[in-house]
Amino acid sequence: MYKLLIKILSLRFLNSTKRKEYRNAKLTSHINNINTKRLNAKHKWGVSYSVFDGHELLEKSILSIRESVDYINVVYQTTSWYGNKCDDDLLPALQRLKDAGLIDELIEYTYIHKDGRNGHAPKYEKQKRTLGLNAAKKAGCTYFMTMDCDEFYFKDEMEKAKKYILMHNISHSFVIIYHYVLEPIYRKLNAEYYVPFFSRINKYSSFIPFHFDHYYICHVDPTRLLNKLILFKFLIFKIYGKYQPFILGNIAMHHMSSVRKNIMNKINNSSDEYAQSKMKASYISALKEIESLKNGGGLAISL
Repeated sequence: MYKLLIKILSLRFLNSTKRKEYRNAKLTSHINNINTKRLNAKHKWGVSYSVFDGHELLEKSILSIRESVDYINVVYQTTSWYGNKCDDDLLPALQRLKDAGLIDELIEYTYIHKDGRNGHAPKYEKQKRTLGLNAAKKAGCTYFMTMDCDEFYFKDEMEKAKKYILMHNISHSFVIIYHYVLEPIYRKLNAEYYVPFFSRINKYSSFIPFHFDHYYICHVDPTRLLNKLILFKFLIFKIYGKYQPFILGNIAMHHMSSVRKNIMNKINNSSDEYAQSKMKASYISALKEIESLKNGGGLAISL
């Protein structure tokens, strides 16, 4: 009797284990089917560049992503936020890149400067980026990212990141920024800021108001944040689908922030007027540290 009881209990345990294995296998199969459908679904990856100065870097930046995206537009302006005119070779350079097939669409942002400093430059910059977003929506893009001409990615990292986004159903992704100074071989040691990477978009997508940027999961440029805030998740879930933000590892945006033919042109025309003095001080400090490195001082750039 005792042996029979042990046998019954053993069979029940084995059957329970098999049922659990069956459920796990079925769940795994279901997840794999979902991931396969996501990867095989037709997606269109779009990028919009905001351009005024620094266009000498634009071609190389586009080449770093061109094979990984389906659509690229460039939104350009010929007058800066402070009334300065663009370089004479900007428009011919943009047209050459379009004729070469590196740019799919050129869009002019018309900005009329009024006398004095412009404290509303970030607002206008967001309007400019919105032109690029709307053009990407019109082109049928399902994922979107806005960039500047001094930003670069490695192709293999971007491809892996795109696959990860699809497999994990990420709606908004962010990546760390590596800043470079003077030349592409000098990188700042500290990396504490992030940039929006690809976000899922539809006809309702737009950039968020500035005073909501602190609801995001990391410190990013407020002119680039797309909607679907956690604050409004109860409403957004009904309209847009699940809000799933994520900071991606194993990928970085390489920012040639101080690598310029004319660095002062960038500093003096930045939309962030309050950061201009800080940018100047940071650049001068970096120059001193680089000079020390060249002279054998052995200092690391850690601004």
